[in-house]
Amino acid sequence: MNDDPGSEPPDERPEPRDERPEPRISNTFTDGTAENVFQGGDVEGDLYIGTRLTRPPSPEDELDDAARRLAGEVETLWLRRSVARPAPIPVHWSSTRRPVQASPEALLRGRVPGRPVRFELEGDVTGTAATFRRLPTRQLVVLGGAGSGKTVMAVLLLLDLLKEPEPGEPVPVLLSLASWRPGTSLHRWMAERLIEDHPWLGEETGPDGRTMALRLIDRGRVLPILDGLDEISPGLHASAIKAIDGAIGDGEPVVVTCRDKEYEDAVAEGHLTRAVVVEIKPIEATMALDFLRSARVAGDRRWDPVFENLQEHPEGPVASALSTPLMLSLAAAVYAARSSDPAELLDTGRFGDPAAVEEHLLDSFVPSVYAEHHARPYGAAKAERWLAFLARRMARQGTRDLMWWRIKSPAVGLVVGLIFATGSWWVFDLLLGARGAFAALLVGAVAGLACFADPPRWPEVPADDRKAADPRSALRRSRAVAAGWATVAGIAVGVTLGLWFGVGLGATPENTGKYAAALALMCGLGTLFSTAWGSFQITRFWLAATGRLPLWPMEFLSDARERGVLRQAGLVHQFRHARLQDRLGGVTVTPRAEKAEKAEKGTGETSPGFLRFLVTPLIRLAISVAGFVLMTAMLTTSWPVTPSYVSGDRPGYRSESCGVPQCTATVTTLTWRVPARRDVSTRLRVPPSNVRVPFDGLSGLFYLNGCSAATVRIEAVADGVPLPPLRLHGLRGRHVPKARIDPDHVRVGTLSVTMRRLDSKPCTAVVDWQSPGITHAQLFDIKRRLS
Repeated sequence: MNDDPGSEPPDERPEPRDERPEPRISNTFTDGTAENVFQGGDVEGDLYIGTRLTRPPSPEDELDDAARRLAGEVETLWLRRSVARPAPIPVHWSSTRRPVQASPEALLRGRVPGRPVRFELEGDVTGTAATFRRLPTRQLVVLGGAGSGKTVMAVLLLLDLLKEPEPGEPVPVLLSLASWRPGTSLHRWMAERLIEDHPWLGEETGPDGRTMALRLIDRGRVLPILDGLDEISPGLHASAIKAIDGAIGDGEPVVVTCRDKEYEDAVAEGHLTRAVVVEIKPIEATMALDFLRSARVAGDRRWDPVFENLQEHPEGPVASALSTPLMLSLAAAVYAARSSDPAELLDTGRFGDPAAVEEHLLDSFVPSVYAEHHARPYGAAKAERWLAFLARRMARQGTRDLMWWRIKSPAVGLVVGLIFATGSWWVFDLLLGARGAFAALLVGAVAGLACFADPPRWPEVPADDRKAADPRSALRRSRAVAAGWATVAGIAVGVTLGLWFGVGLGATPENTGKYAAALALMCGLGTLFSTAWGSFQITRFWLAATGRLPLWPMEFLSDARERGVLRQAGLVHQFRHARLQDRLGGVTVTPRAEKAEKAEKGTGETSPGFLRFLVTPLIRLAISVAGFVLMTAMLTTSWPVTPSYVSGDRPGYRSESCGVPQCTATVTTLTWRVPARRDVSTRLRVPPSNVRVPFDGLSGLFYLNGCSAATVRIEAVADGVPLPPLRLHGLRGRHVPKARIDPDHVRVGTLSVTMRRLDSKPCTAVVDWQSPGITHAQLFDIKRRLS
């Protein structure tokens, strides 16, 4: 209560308060790593938006995210290839009877308690995943003959595992073993192959410097399905099996496919000690009949005679030939057109055995897929001729991979050689006259041969290029590298040789610019066409002109892939099946274990990423420029002519080795004894030569020995032309001064040398002329032309 009468009673009303709720919206990620916060402020209209980290992502979280992304991409990739449409080919398999199986004791070591172990397995391609998950070690080897469906079975296993993955199950990835060589790290090769198809796995590295691909593999987050062990060089099968067995460990899952005979031969030296081995069975006639019925169009009666034959003769030539998925799929493709007649397979005169049927299907496959009703027809005859050319070329190289940068014809060397020969001849002709023509031809020959210098450790276009996703993108990338490198090389060579002309030879600015531009253009164009991109351009025009390939081969290869003749594996193309390649090429390919192939496939040592695109062009350019410089030096070098005694004081003569280890050259020395107060004079004869440039002077060194206190003056006259006198005192050697060049004084016939004592010491001086000779001014005519 306030007793002051003059005071106002206090205001008992409460202060107004903002009843609006405090705006706050938050969202926490499911893994709890971050929280998005939208917070209202005290000032009206003020809003804070930000992200508050509650827990940094762990390495395991990163691996989980990468594994999920990889699984999605792998599944999309193989679903797009349509291996199971219209329906999977009915491939059945069972435990092998060959002596290649791991022992029961080894298999039981990995048995999960409570889970039964069966050693007699059988099934079909649609149920392989369930069987694989029941294996104690989840290590499986699939055997089968050529075209038996091993790869199809592996792909279907991959898709089934991805369809309903178990918790913590690794991501299955199909990898072709054709590009791996034992002796290189299996895990690193797997990482490089993963990065080829999924470049993001190699874009960032962890704290330890390893790529995400290698981290996934090392942590067991990848299930490798290694396809085609038999495609490795035959002599390396056993070592490959040992390397795989040593790399996967006891608890890591793996799937390997191989031809039956090759695997049986290889396991004599070692086997996969924890793997279950199954073998694909031939397709029975009833299964082949069901597949062909499902693949035909409703109402199509053309196959009815074949169906009857399969039912009546389940072991006949047609049924035996169609007992593999390869031949069954080829038969469906060859006779897909309504105009074809599959009943011709029943002609026993033409097809009396299964081999004849198989050869007919292989021979008919390409013409059938290039029938006129297809889009962008190339013509069956031309397409078959072009594919046969590629198959033969791949056979000569000993590879199953078609790499566009290895399609190189001799026309490349011819074009590059002509570029260097033309540029060199223009320069040599202006500088040296007619003598330059032969030198220009030699320079062109060296440059042409340099085009085929391919250091195996530094492939210009490595097949593990992470920045190129397919052959066309690799070609575009190579074009940019070639253009940039050619520009840099042309400018560098032009500036360097321009300085030599301007400073070293005293050329006028006009001549310096003219010659520098000509040489820059020569080296730039020569470098451009000697790169992988330039070589490919010349080669495709040459092969198109000779009818061996179309003018646009990349479009042809892409079209062949769409038609099912080829398949794409990273930056390379491959034939749909090895038997098709062998049939078209007329020879069975034996893969080579070469260092060049290792490097190109990313399994050998290579220089750092950027440098490996430059090393090969640099080597080629260096060889070409070295040839030009060598020819120039040979034509402009003064070769001394040794004189011989005619009259006067006869000098002593001796010839001895150069005094350097491994040196076989000899050094000639003329020696005069010059007593005190006496002159010594000698007349020498110069052998005739075809030199047509002005006389320049003497060559060699003069030494004073025997009397270190003596002083000797040497005077020389060559055909009436006096040379500047030379004064010797002490033991140091002195070069002979050059003559004053007279352009009309070309040849020298006689040489008079006089030595005078300028002191009175009572000792005899010994004067040595080491490597005596007459020189000519080789550069005189060149400098006169340039200035």
